[in-house]
Amino acid sequence: MARKDASDQDIDDWIRKTLPEAVAFAAAMTGNHSLAEDIVQDCYVRLLKRRGEYDLIQDGRKLLFRSITNAAINEARSLRVLRTETPSGDIEDLRTPSPSDVLSAREVEASVASALDQLPIRERAALELTVAGESAAVIAEILEITANHVSVLVHRARARLRESLRTLTDTTP
Repeated sequence: MARKDASDQDIDDWIRKTLPEAVAFAAAMTGNHSLAEDIVQDCYVRLLKRRGEYDLIQDGRKLLFRSITNAAINEARSLRVLRTETPSGDIEDLRTPSPSDVLSAREVEASVASALDQLPIRERAALELTVAGESAAVIAEILEITANHVSVLVHRARARLRESLRTLTDTTP
């Protein structure tokens, strides 16, 4: 698994390639962009200290996401981090929304964020990685569980979200 022939340039390119997704994933897991950046930086430092033991170019992404997942789980256990920020870089709508549209959108966003916060951390990780396009096999490696368990976690997370957000989708009074 060790790849000692990766040049500094290869490692720099790997970091540039994985950084945006890593920060986005950590932010989704913690709900706090600043904390996410700190977690990702710590994870890179730990991986780079052991770069001679791993093939970061080949396997680094899985190792990085596993490290971020574990750090986010540890953070959630120790601090019970609340969502305090919204993701930056949202696509802006060019039309001017009415004040009631803005209020409704904020209420929906707050409801979804709250529902995500209520998910157990491993369910949230499995769901976030699924939404990021990862396969069950890769998620299983990252979370160190079976692919079948990934499916169970995603199913449970979706069911919990559906139940938590039922009031938003109910059309009958």
